[in-house]
Amino acid sequence: MDRSVKIYAFFIVLLLALLLVNDSSKPLKISWERTFDTSDKMPFGLYIFDNEIADFFKNRDFVASKKTAYELFNHQSEVFTEKNTTIISISGANAFDQVSEKAVLNFVAQGNNLFLSSEQMNPKLQKELKFKLQDNYLVDTRLKMALANKKIDTLQYKYFRGTTDIYISEIDSASTTILGTMERNNTTEINFIRIKHGKGFVFIHTQPLIFSNFYLLHKENYRLAEEVLSYVQTPKVYWINNSAEASTLVRYIVSEPALRWAWYIFLLGIGIFLLFNSKRRQRHIPIVKPVANTTVEFVRTIGNLYFQEKDFQDIIQKNCTYILEKLRHDYFINTHTLDEKFVQHVAVKLQVNPEDVQTFVYLLEKYKKPGRRTENDLIQLNKAIEKLIHDGK
Repeated sequence: MDRSVKIYAFFIVLLLALLLVNDSSKPLKISWERTFDTSDKMPFGLYIFDNEIADFFKNRDFVASKKTAYELFNHQSEVFTEKNTTIISISGANAFDQVSEKAVLNFVAQGNNLFLSSEQMNPKLQKELKFKLQDNYLVDTRLKMALANKKIDTLQYKYFRGTTDIYISEIDSASTTILGTMERNNTTEINFIRIKHGKGFVFIHTQPLIFSNFYLLHKENYRLAEEVLSYVQTPKVYWINNSAEASTLVRYIVSEPALRWAWYIFLLGIGIFLLFNSKRRQRHIPIVKPVANTTVEFVRTIGNLYFQEKDFQDIIQKNCTYILEKLRHDYFINTHTLDEKFVQHVAVKLQVNPEDVQTFVYLLEKYKKPGRRTENDLIQLNKAIEKLIHDGK
């Protein structure tokens, strides 16, 4: 292991240890957040309810489901074919997505029930079941809740902390029965109804707070929770553990203060490690310059060499060989015999004056013969070649 990695690991472990020691010495801080989570032991969690609901329905076929709503109401699920069954869901927000919600309503229409206690409900669900929620956005309002049927209970139960002023403002009286009310500031509103849907019923309750740890232990408020649930009369009951729907390892870590800070420090340590080690470590690679094109310098050097030697005969012979090869390769002209036919062929192909071609042929024939050549001879031949190549097309 690299030495720097060991140093980073040591400091991370040290920070974790100090954090755990510091956190363990602190008194437990009470959170009044309304989580409605079955694993939450804080005042507004559902830990007690989750542990006691099985005893409340002990004479029924009771199932505490850990499945998501989508899994529970899948066409291949056993629940989808159930009859005379009640689904219980308690949450602070929308308990189902739109797909699951549609499946639940189809399930109810087949002759089953849904008990839904939530502060927020999908507008499409409200429209489908012909009711409407009203939220006055008042928190910690003093409420008195009671059942509408006084034959069951005549008492009013007081709620004062963590409450929300959410109630049912509109119903369809033809298909809806009022089961419970709440009173605030001498005004009574509906907070618990039963709606006929197909062959089954949907129970809508707007105050899930009555099932929280705090109010189940506060005086005799547990009785209202029992009385509300007493409307569930089917032989089989499914309790959907809402915390299981979105429960993940990361959510659990974040929910615990010590683990949450440990997780943050771990992420910070990983970030610092990546920051300092993101630069690739390798030995220096020297920059190799590409080989320069020295063709021009080479030609100039060779030219200077011939010029200094003043071997004009050799240069003239090479020029003659070059120009004849060019005529053969580029213009496909036979250079074996330099006769009148050759002159006419070159004049037509290169589109030059036949007299210039005749001069060129004359010089070729002249310089083929051995003899001493001068610089003027080389210049004369070069001009004849240029008239053919550069003046022609």
